[in-house]
Amino acid sequence: METNDLLRIQCCNPLMKSNHFIRDRKKLRNVTAWMSELFPQIANGSKICDKCRKEITMLKYAKPISDKNLDSFASETISDEDPDFAANSVTVQTLNTSLQELGESPIDKRKVKSKRYATSKVKKISSSMKWKLFVAAENSSSENDNEIDESILQNLKSNFLSSTSRTKKLMLLTCLPENWSVRKIMREFNAPNYIVRQSKKILKEKGILEGPNSKPGKNLPIDTVGIVRSFYENDEVSRAMPGIKDCVTVIESNGSKSKISKRLILCNLKEAYQYFKDKLPSIKIGFSKFAELRPKHCILAGQSGTHSVCVCTTHQNVKLMIENAKLNTLTNGNIKNYKQCLVKMLCNPSAIGCNMGNCAYCPGETELRTILQESFDENLIEQVQFRQWISVDRCNLEILEKSSEEFIDLFCSKLSFLVRHDFIAKQQRAFFNYRKENLKESEFLVTCDFSGNYSIVLQDEAQSYHWTSQQVTIHPFVIYFKQENKVEHVSYVVVSDCLEHNTVAVYTFQKKLVSFLIYKFQKLPDKIFYFSDGSAAQYKNKKNFLNLCFHEEDFKVKGEWHFSATAQGKGPCDGIGGSVKRLAARASLQRSYENQIQTPRQIFEWTVENITKVDFAYSTQEEYVESELFLKNRFDKALTIQGTQHYHAFIPKTTSTLLVKYFSDDLQGWEKEVSKSPDKLKIEDIPG
Repeated sequence: METNDLLRIQCCNPLMKSNHFIRDRKKLRNVTAWMSELFPQIANGSKICDKCRKEITMLKYAKPISDKNLDSFASETISDEDPDFAANSVTVQTLNTSLQELGESPIDKRKVKSKRYATSKVKKISSSMKWKLFVAAENSSSENDNEIDESILQNLKSNFLSSTSRTKKLMLLTCLPENWSVRKIMREFNAPNYIVRQSKKILKEKGILEGPNSKPGKNLPIDTVGIVRSFYENDEVSRAMPGIKDCVTVIESNGSKSKISKRLILCNLKEAYQYFKDKLPSIKIGFSKFAELRPKHCILAGQSGTHSVCVCTTHQNVKLMIENAKLNTLTNGNIKNYKQCLVKMLCNPSAIGCNMGNCAYCPGETELRTILQESFDENLIEQVQFRQWISVDRCNLEILEKSSEEFIDLFCSKLSFLVRHDFIAKQQRAFFNYRKENLKESEFLVTCDFSGNYSIVLQDEAQSYHWTSQQVTIHPFVIYFKQENKVEHVSYVVVSDCLEHNTVAVYTFQKKLVSFLIYKFQKLPDKIFYFSDGSAAQYKNKKNFLNLCFHEEDFKVKGEWHFSATAQGKGPCDGIGGSVKRLAARASLQRSYENQIQTPRQIFEWTVENITKVDFAYSTQEEYVESELFLKNRFDKALTIQGTQHYHAFIPKTTSTLLVKYFSDDLQGWEKEVSKSPDKLKIEDIPG
């Protein structure tokens, strides 16, 4: 094949690359005029490949020396009238040395005076210099790329060698070039043969940075998932938060969003997990899965919006002494928390008498005192500073400082009181759960509590209105019952314009409650178990005890009243009350100028229309006055039960006597009079 024919089917290779024989017609184009000017050696009709064309295009825009400048340069430096240049052999010799380094032919002294020769020579030198600069830049870029590639390879090696995860090692090896052999990878990365082969298989099937297919583990039974989530919502583990803003948004199974009240977990997750294992040892679940199943609305203390109030000072003061005195560190873990202290003070296993202070064989404070005294002596501690909740007119958190002996005495005395208190708190929670799970047909378990009064808010309200806004009483009931052998519940809230929070108000709301139960279930209840906190102004007083004795006579329904331990009465009613107030406040603020919610009656009407999952009733001031007049003569005969705060179960025997117990499941009880008998009335007490 002739040379001209060869140039038409392959790249002319203007840049003189080695082994450059591009013959793909799709990648070849005709050489243009400017290319021929830039590279005069290119023959007419030649072809050029895309890569060479791009590279010489870069040369074209690298500020070329124009022909005009070349002509000017040649005319100014070399002319027919310049005899000195031809004679200056030193200058010519120097130029020839430079041209030799550029790879150009030396200057011909015989043609040096020719203007045409000078112009042609300058063009060739210019083209050669441009090419040398381009090649130098390319070589520099290639060296930098090699350095980067080497750096990446070293990082891959270091990560591979330091990793302990087999999956991560496989993912790293998939980043290597496909043309690397198994032997090369084994040598470079010091990797086992089977890992290298597996990485190549993953690279071929999935691509880079992919790991092996994960093997499905053993799925947790659906029943276990439900049990764990229900455990988190147990009142022994968490409690409903009463604040207006204490809520989270959750997605229902149908995809809709709804707000649900937060529940504050009363311990850390490790303690909750241990309690779960102790309570349900047959269920197999690891801690990580247990923590993962925590419902969104069950939050831990310390998270945003977890300002916990109304805590039990009996428990909290002991916790403060343990934490502030750093007893865990001082005693080398012998006293980590108050539960360990209680165990050391009781028999093992402990009986009811041990917890109620009636056992003569319990170790008591002896072991604790010894541990504390030795720890303080070893660490040369004479004074201990700690915080305590102190109630004098009002409750304050104060800093106390006592000698080590005084601290030990105070700590042990508080623990002695805590033994009974903690036992009753657990017993009442257990009774509540037992009674809820074992309700009979037509029996109801009712929890009740006054929620904080709701202050009506308006959008764009006047400043003076903000401090004198009308308030509304919110009293929730949560009613538990058995339906088809399954525990169900309904929420019932009484809204009232009466701001009195006393026994008369409770009685008025009870009448509403019994009427609601008859209407809701279309039958008269057999028995109602009331469960509430021990508020002396509302529930735990002689007037309410006397009303309880007349419960069956007034409502044709038997009743019992059980109380939680002191400061342990937080429950679902707090969450219901907080939700109602939150939703009402938001609706009120959304109404700027029309249909504003300004009265208790309007609050009630709005809740009935918009909060469909809760039943509502409205109680007026007139109904309160009517109940007050009806109960006046009854309350005049009420008798105080001595030691009322020590009892937590009250069961009517007659219209004037109650059976009282220290805790609801106690086998021992005492019958107490709550009303004056007619034969014991004084003449001055008889009306008329």
